[in-house]
Amino acid sequence: MEQVVLNWIEQHIDQVAPRNPVGNHIDEITDTPLEGVEALHVSLQALAPLIRHLAVRDFPVQPILVVPLLYGTSRLAAACPSNLPEVYQNLHGSEPPSLYMQHWEAGIFLDPQEEYKRPLSFSLLEPPITGLYTYYRESRTLDELRDGWEFARCIYLAYYPARYRFTV
Repeated sequence: MEQVVLNWIEQHIDQVAPRNPVGNHIDEITDTPLEGVEALHVSLQALAPLIRHLAVRDFPVQPILVVPLLYGTSRLAAACPSNLPEVYQNLHGSEPPSLYMQHWEAGIFLDPQEEYKRPLSFSLLEPPITGLYTYYRESRTLDELRDGWEFARCIYLAYYPARYRFTV
């Protein structure tokens, strides 16, 4: 997995810009058909090497894993999974998880959304990685809101090196 992730980084790191995150489904990165729980497990295995390689090089890039869940309704449900079996039951059947490299400056741009976020109360990754923030998110763009579309539901695993962590 290490070499697969390193190859993906090398192929795409130069494309990352503040307005251009780079992301691919895990089955595209591994060039292996993957679905459901297997795709989740493989994507979790790929996250640690992604974090490690980007941190060592000190790129201005945030590693992120996005795990799509079944779509919600057109009303905010705040239906955060409370355990791993609930995550498995809610995995999006036709869309595997994706690894992303997002420029640290991407967050300065306005991106109006209707959204709900909540930290997960359990870990998806063992052993845990210091600086990895795992949260549930329901969201839709303003156009999707206007058109009455349902909320997208995902779990995000976003890494923050020490310089970007706020501690009290």
